[in-house]
Amino acid sequence: HQHTIIFNPWHECWLKTKFFDKVDDDTHLSENGQILAITTTYKCNEFLSDSDFELFERMKRDNPRRYRTAGQAEWGVDGDTVYENYDVLEFDWKEVLRRHKTNTTGFGLDFGWSLDETAFCGAVLDKVNREIYVFCEIYRTHMSNRQIYEAIDEMGFSQEQIIADCANVKDIAELRNEYGMYRIRPCRKGKDSIMNGIRLIQDYHIYIHPRCTNFIKEISGYVWEKNTRGEFTGRPVGKNDHLMDSFRYLCSSNLKPAVFSFE
Repeated sequence: HQHTIIFNPWHECWLKTKFFDKVDDDTHLSENGQILAITTTYKCNEFLSDSDFELFERMKRDNPRRYRTAGQAEWGVDGDTVYENYDVLEFDWKEVLRRHKTNTTGFGLDFGWSLDETAFCGAVLDKVNREIYVFCEIYRTHMSNRQIYEAIDEMGFSQEQIIADCANVKDIAELRNEYGMYRIRPCRKGKDSIMNGIRLIQDYHIYIHPRCTNFIKEISGYVWEKNTRGEFTGRPVGKNDHLMDSFRYLCSSNLKPAVFSFE
């Protein structure tokens, strides 16, 4: 029997040890000749346009860690930190919004209560330059829905479109129906939605206003999970990540993916 497996590697999954570690680097064949393992990159794809190649060149320059896996098809997740494509920068978000007519704002909300913080953040999305400017945050425990509304309304964003955690249907309904946040809507979740959102964000450069202290703390500590053998699992550690979740909600809903897919 002959089996053909075509896939895009993201972390060192079972396919690596099962097949790739058993072949010769020069011949791409296993010692018994029963396994042929070939690695290709975007440079082999004759159907990509000039804009596709420009995207990879920009990735190579701005996010070399991402380029090593997505562009050069290297195995594994290099380093512990999920996002290395960010800087802390003073900026006027309204000025950034006016730079291009296609620039938009996006807002995300992750609900919490006693142990988990309610996390809200806002960002300007610059698709022309592939930049994201995070300019505001809320990060508190024990917030009722009324307090969430009041805090967001005080910032002036209660009538903006806010993408909230779809797991909290009743909270979203109350904010909409009781407090007039008519544009709030649930995020979409599905298979691999976390990883797809992360990959999307990794293709942009993130600028974080220094007043967003909790966002800075979370993103700097947002790391890849390891198993008991110290190997990367291909998933982020699921704690101290509430702003990272709300950030992913707003980005996944407002940024269209690239013209090709890494799935």
